Amino acid sequence: MRALRPAVLGSSLAYSGALYVAGLNAGILDVQSAYWVVTVGAVLLFSPLYHGFVLPWAAADGRPQGVGSAVLAVFPRLFLGQLLVGAGAVLGAVAFVVPGVYFGVRSVFYKQAIVLERAQIVPSVRASFA
Repeated sequence: MRALRPAVLGSSLAYSGALYVAGLNAGILDVQSAYWVVTVGAVLLFSPLYHGFVLPWAAADGRPQGVGSAVLAVFPRLFLGQLLVGAGAVLGAVAFVVPGVYFGVRSVFYKQAIVLERAQIVPSVRASFA
């Protein structure tokens, strides 16, 4: 078993802290407060950056080369995938709670397919369902 890399742990703590700070004034579901936009925006922007950095780093035996350029290469697909999966989960939850939860759980691995296999958005969501 590989030891947890300090950079991965540090980036995970920074990601969690950024989402915590973004959600201090309002949560994602607190639409009565104008600050919920900040929370949703933080999730949409920080999640692709975080996963684009951490997934290649955690998958590599050593420090992967060009982590910054790798993040920039996959960021648009991660961002659009985040929108697609989030919309699917919300629409499923609006229709009936169970389809939203089902879609969200089944599509949990789409980010790994985008980052590690360089897959496109829809095929990565399909692969996550498989």
